[in-house]
Amino acid sequence: MAKRPFIAIITGNISWCNNELYRILTARGIEVQLFDLFNKRVRFYDIYHNSNFLINRVFPNELIPEYYSLVKEISSLLDIFHQLNFDVMNPPSSYFFDISKIRTFLQLMKFKVPVPRFRIFENEDSFSDIAFPIIIKPNCSGKGYLSYITENKKDALHFVENNINKLQADNFFIIQEFVQTEEPKIIRVENFGDFISILNITPPFEKEKDSSAAVLKEYPNELTEIAQRTFNATNISLGSVDIIQGKDGQFFVLDINATSRFEQKDSAVFNFNPLEMYADYIIKFFQSKLKNK
Repeated sequence: MAKRPFIAIITGNISWCNNELYRILTARGIEVQLFDLFNKRVRFYDIYHNSNFLINRVFPNELIPEYYSLVKEISSLLDIFHQLNFDVMNPPSSYFFDISKIRTFLQLMKFKVPVPRFRIFENEDSFSDIAFPIIIKPNCSGKGYLSYITENKKDALHFVENNINKLQADNFFIIQEFVQTEEPKIIRVENFGDFISILNITPPFEKEKDSSAAVLKEYPNELTEIAQRTFNATNISLGSVDIIQGKDGQFFVLDINATSRFEQKDSAVFNFNPLEMYADYIIKFFQSKLKNK
């Protein structure tokens, strides 16, 4: 018996963006079911036997204890779907890059994408290969938690010794070159499948305040080429890449995001609802897959 045209969305929490994507797809006549992994275990058969397509929306924040088990659970499910060639947006490999900075950097280097110098922390000799200042960060995604910028070896060792026990057993610290910039900002290239939008993001200068973002109207071709190589290397059709420009003008990729977490206010920044654009691409991709089955 053929499966009904059906999209499954797995989430790690029911945030505004996940609800909004569900609302838009449903309003356009697509049958969708939302599986909240945070509150209920999702069985493989719930999706595989009842749907044609899976959207993974579990945000990969392993440093929050509650999320660590979610990331492991969704990773296991994605691995099975990958082995069975089940259609997932983004592909499972994208998520596996998203949850490991080392894996991402090594992959980007294969595609000649510029990244800051880095290495795994092993012992105090690990600091000899990269000039200070450096940034120390966990290998997993953590939204900046347990990241530390320092200009000397003594402070670096003190930070690692006092925080390494806060990491999960399969996690570790990365030492990375701290790229000096003219201004404290990040360039985020957001991929909407059929087009990109580029944001200039300025971090907050005070705690508990939000960063500010504005769409860049003009940018060099080099920036978009680096972003596109990154998306190709990590198989991201819907997601983003964070890029920084050093004082010498060189661009470096800092991070990728295979599960962009939009907020309602972002519609004003982009001048469109980003989840509407996601829905456009998902429906087109979904329908093309159905035609080929």
